[in-house]
Amino acid sequence: MIRYVIFDLDGTLLDTSEGILLSVEHTVNELGYSELTLEQKLSFIGPPVQVSLKRLYGLSDEKAQMGAGVFREFYKDRALLKAKPYEGIYDLCRTLKDRGIGMAVATYKREDYAVKLLKHYDFDRYCDPMHGADNNNVLKKEDIVMMCVNEMGAKKEECV
Repeated sequence: MIRYVIFDLDGTLLDTSEGILLSVEHTVNELGYSELTLEQKLSFIGPPVQVSLKRLYGLSDEKAQMGAGVFREFYKDRALLKAKPYEGIYDLCRTLKDRGIGMAVATYKREDYAVKLLKHYDFDRYCDPMHGADNNNVLKKEDIVMMCVNEMGAKKEECV
């Protein structure tokens, strides 16, 4: 029986595309890289920034980390809160809560950014715990999900 729902953040609870696209454009311009198509910019939504930079520009780990730093600095100060909750998501959260379903968030977005977003948009009243990636992207998504499962005292088969 399902007793817990573990949500992703980007593209599930919140549409974060506007802030991510602005940050990609800033990073590309700041570092003097060639312009990207909209499809290429959209490919930054989901994976770690340095992974996308390496894939699109063939950067070394060091240069990709530097680019990710430029992205993150802009994103946290000027683009993070440009996210928008998806239509109907609060109704879903209320319904799940009313039915006694525990909710958590496991995202590959940096945890400090994720928690700030989730609190800003009041998802913290529904979702606990809320976990994200570490600053160096050492954790895998499955590690983050398991952190939520363990913190809720759940069994994997009780979660979706």
